[in-house]
Amino acid sequence: MARVDLATGQVREQLTVALAPHAPVGSDPNALALSPDGRTLYVAMAGNNAVAAVRLSLATMQVAGLIPVGWYPTAVAVAADGKTLFVANGKGAGSHANPDGSYIANLITGSVSIIPAPDRATLSPYSNARIRPTVRASDRPTEVKHVVYIIRENRTYDQVFGDVSEGNGDPSLAIFNDSITPNAHAIARRWVLFDNFYVDGVVSADGHEWSDRAFANDYNEKTWPQNYSHRRPWDFDKGEDFVTPDGAYLWDAARRKELWVVNFGERAETNVDSGRTGVTRSELSGLRDITVPEYPAFVLAIPDTVRARLFADSVDSWDRQGRFPSLVIMALPRDHTRGRQGGAPTPRSMVADNDLALGQIVERLSHSRAWDSLALFVLEDDAQDGPDHVDAHRSVLLVASPYARHGIVDSTFYTTSSVVRSIGLILGLEPLSQYDVAATPLWNAFSRRPSVTPFTHLLNVWPLDERNPQAFRSRIPARDLADADAADEALLNWEIWTSVHPSAPPPVRRSLSVERGKTHKDAP
Repeated sequence: MARVDLATGQVREQLTVALAPHAPVGSDPNALALSPDGRTLYVAMAGNNAVAAVRLSLATMQVAGLIPVGWYPTAVAVAADGKTLFVANGKGAGSHANPDGSYIANLITGSVSIIPAPDRATLSPYSNARIRPTVRASDRPTEVKHVVYIIRENRTYDQVFGDVSEGNGDPSLAIFNDSITPNAHAIARRWVLFDNFYVDGVVSADGHEWSDRAFANDYNEKTWPQNYSHRRPWDFDKGEDFVTPDGAYLWDAARRKELWVVNFGERAETNVDSGRTGVTRSELSGLRDITVPEYPAFVLAIPDTVRARLFADSVDSWDRQGRFPSLVIMALPRDHTRGRQGGAPTPRSMVADNDLALGQIVERLSHSRAWDSLALFVLEDDAQDGPDHVDAHRSVLLVASPYARHGIVDSTFYTTSSVVRSIGLILGLEPLSQYDVAATPLWNAFSRRPSVTPFTHLLNVWPLDERNPQAFRSRIPARDLADADAADEALLNWEIWTSVHPSAPPPVRRSLSVERGKTHKDAP
């Protein structure tokens, strides 16, 4: 916040309303309301689920305390008598399960908090001044020097691991079970099955921000719904500072420490119309000179096994040189699928290709010269394209490393920010956001006793050449499947489900709505 002299335009005073002094980004103050007496300014802090009460005087501004509200407050108002606050919470009280396949972006309902305006005595118990560390620096696996970070597309936990009896899954929702994803299952069985991991993002627009910097700013949060309803163009990877802030990402933090970073397709575009094969570039300043031009980004017509071979070629080169990057970031996007687009590969064949590529990548890494000091993290950018019986944000997380524990189920509550936090601690990076600082790292999944036995990938069970019937008329335009999340995702979810269960529609959603004194059942 800033106090500005309106006569001269000079900033007279600045005040940080973050939870702690010198905290990184994350509070996201985005709305103000002044008390009728002009002595208290209320600030909606979207990222902290709080409203800050700032005492004003002619001399200075001071944060008197924080008021807890709902999820992501976006507006605040004060009653005319100054005794009541009204706070609009953009995301209401939280998320929930979607076993019926309800689209995640439609699950969040806003709310209004009505709060008596607090006095000094009330503010004190509201504000918890005790900041507790989530981890000791000594807990990290110090032997790990190299990180490979793979970001995939849009699967829920139950879709992939619902069939694994050791975890908290629903087998009826496991449409990409062991017969489709044998390598993911083998990795989870050998190392760690994470059954309580949640993506922080909702869709790709915010999901890649969370995956790459453990934060999506207020501009992103408030504009992606317009993009996904086709009311504004996609600008989330175009390099504008207010959209993708310069220096804000994992790769930026690593490069500031002069670490070697290589990017395979993340936040990049492949120019398939240029007349040249595989010309991939990123418009983000920190990625422009470290993005591999031959590696295809989000081009679903190119199998992920092709991407795996290109990556293996790079590992071969690094082995010959006797060196390995500190951080490798990789997009492996084909589990997004193309729905039931006529003549296109079926969803199961595309997910099977993605899984085979993942197994090949892990095998090649396990034979590399860097394996004894390497950790691989694999997650989905979001979980928007499927059902889950616990929560629509619950998703797939995989870890492979000589220092990962063997054959356990880790039910610790982890999020996307936990993965970013773990990578940052391993590489000695500064925190990227308040969510990064506060996240629980994955240390329960690691051991100090290494096992360097190589991984052997499993061949696909499901045919990779299976195609959708040419006669099927998808309601999703082909052009919308050329870009991440350009398609109607709710419709894509339906097509993915019916491609696996053509005679069994998704579980019926049952709800009761009330309108003007009348009741009626609402079921798709």
